[in-house]
Amino acid sequence: MQTSPDFKQVLNAYQEIYPDSAAANLVSWLERQDTRCLEEEDLTYGETPWRTWLKIIPLLQLKAGDRFVDLGCGTGILALYLAYQENIQVTGIDQIQRFIANARLLAEKFNLQAEFREGSVLELDLSEFNAVYCVCTCFSESCRQNLLQNLAKTQVGTRILSVTHGLDSPDLELVNTYSFSFAWGKDSVYVYRKH
Repeated sequence: MQTSPDFKQVLNAYQEIYPDSAAANLVSWLERQDTRCLEEEDLTYGETPWRTWLKIIPLLQLKAGDRFVDLGCGTGILALYLAYQENIQVTGIDQIQRFIANARLLAEKFNLQAEFREGSVLELDLSEFNAVYCVCTCFSESCRQNLLQNLAKTQVGTRILSVTHGLDSPDLELVNTYSFSFAWGKDSVYVYRKH
């Protein structure tokens, strides 16, 4: 992974918790088993690859004062990097309690402007954010419709990036579509701006 020297400390601490992707997958699987959510296909775990994330960041067009949210942040490493690199307030939300607890510890330890909330991405009030990232790969049609209702609360000008599925709403202008590599192969990233 290419990182700045200071972020290397964050990354090393992260890798002590999750030495590889199998460790994070196991955390997700065990917690979903304990909460009897294994049958649900919506909102399952999968991280955006690091190199892909570095290509996606410029698409967010972040500037000072922006508030970014990663819907389904998983282990939180992408949000932590964004808080470090862009020096903006970031929020990550995920249903896996252990992911959130570990991400909070890292944010606190390294004094990063990152907040992590445990809960459903569909229940978060999005009105406070103006940059949104969501991997919709495992979202059913009904889940995406619920997400659209929530995205309608965002302010005009909000940048929204959706992976795999486009978001069909008159409130959203499709700015561009890109193709990037993910663990499952090439996939689309849709870039929207809220009217």
